Amino acid sequence: CGLYLAPKFPLLHRLSPWIPVILVTFLVWLTRHDALFWDTIQLAGKQADWYFQNDFRHFFLPERIDSGHPPLFGMYLAGCWKIFGRSLVVSHLAMLPGLWLLALGSYRLCAYYLRSPGWALAACLLLLADSVLLGQLLLVSPDIWLMAAFSWTLSGVLKKHSHSIILGAFVLCLISTRGMMTAAALYVFGLLQAKFIRHEELRIPDLFRRLWPFLPGALAGAGFLVAHALHTGWLGYHADSPWAGSFARVDADGFLKNVVVLGWRWLDYGRVFLWLVLFVLVWRNRKLTSRWWTPETRELAVLLAVLLLFYLPSFLLYTGLNGHRYLLPAFLSFSLLVLKIIYECRAKWAYALSLIGLLSGYFWIYPAHIAQQWDATPQFRQHFEIRKSVFEFLEQQNIPLEAVGTVFPEIGPRDWRDLNGQAEGFSRFGPDSRYVFRSSVMNDFGDSVLAEFEGDAYRVIFETDSGLLEGVLYERILAEGE
Repeated sequence: CGLYLAPKFPLLHRLSPWIPVILVTFLVWLTRHDALFWDTIQLAGKQADWYFQNDFRHFFLPERIDSGHPPLFGMYLAGCWKIFGRSLVVSHLAMLPGLWLLALGSYRLCAYYLRSPGWALAACLLLLADSVLLGQLLLVSPDIWLMAAFSWTLSGVLKKHSHSIILGAFVLCLISTRGMMTAAALYVFGLLQAKFIRHEELRIPDLFRRLWPFLPGALAGAGFLVAHALHTGWLGYHADSPWAGSFARVDADGFLKNVVVLGWRWLDYGRVFLWLVLFVLVWRNRKLTSRWWTPETRELAVLLAVLLLFYLPSFLLYTGLNGHRYLLPAFLSFSLLVLKIIYECRAKWAYALSLIGLLSGYFWIYPAHIAQQWDATPQFRQHFEIRKSVFEFLEQQNIPLEAVGTVFPEIGPRDWRDLNGQAEGFSRFGPDSRYVFRSSVMNDFGDSVLAEFEGDAYRVIFETDSGLLEGVLYERILAEGE
């Protein structure tokens, strides 16, 4: 609608930047009662609760919940709880400033590369419609702030606005170690852009002149890492941490597997349609490269290459650092690149296909034997209806939650997810679990266990579904003498 209506209605020009803001505000209202989910159970629930319960008396987190990142997000959320109360509604509302900054920052980038307000609005909506990004927008997630800071820092580099770089890079360096890598990548991108795209002369003083807006964030991030290492004796992870396995180095076979996973990530959840559009447009205009291979297009290609240069070593060399959300800034940059080429070719059909393709990604659900990144699709919200039905059934049958075994992300007290003070919760699944709860969002039931569920060892006592997802409660069939 923006592509067709914006030229005819000047008012839409002035409203365009605020339409994405209104939409993300509506998302918060829609999800305000949603439980914490996936990694946010740790990054939002446990860490923020520790600061909340201890009244900020300590800066460093205890090792059992310390993931090695700066604790800015957990402290911010705990501060909101102190002021407004500890609840899911407050937690989701606390995301609003980050969401507004992300919506405005994304629009600024689209307006920079696509000069028409109608195209800028349409492009911004496509960026926000990406399944992986939308999955985080529906959560109480630090990646909302990472992506907001990324958009404003990038905008500052492109427009030479030092204040945007200072604030954006500062947030990047204090939100996570991945944010630190992103800030470093944007500094390098600024140098390459000045040298090879804008053909500016770069001398040694220029390197430091372009560095100084990044310095406050860099010093804050480096200061945290040094202080953390001195306090704990480790960086990133420690041998006894629950996520230590994710930092295990891979062998040659593991490296090749990660390469395949990387390719999968770049096609998953509808992104394959962006590649299809890119290929078709480039092929159809191969004799008119000047039409679409503009300095700004090359600029976006350089940005994408630099981000991948910083992200891929950890993605490819370690066992469990290959989630979709780890590539979010690269995904956004790639979408901007495709949108820029669509705009230069004035191919409205290509925009429509790209948007429909990305929206189709919301419904990409794999078979139970294929692990799926459930925080990368808005479909995870159906799980909340499933768990609600399961809780109601267990209460009706007087089955205590502790008698039910399950796997991530439902192990432990309900308070970790619902912020309701309830200490009861599901126990970790094991061979002695009398009852078992399995939902579509659970990846940790191995193929052999799934085969047992389908065999004679268990019987189904409750089934429910919501949308494309399902939940099942099993009861283990006891052998004689048990």
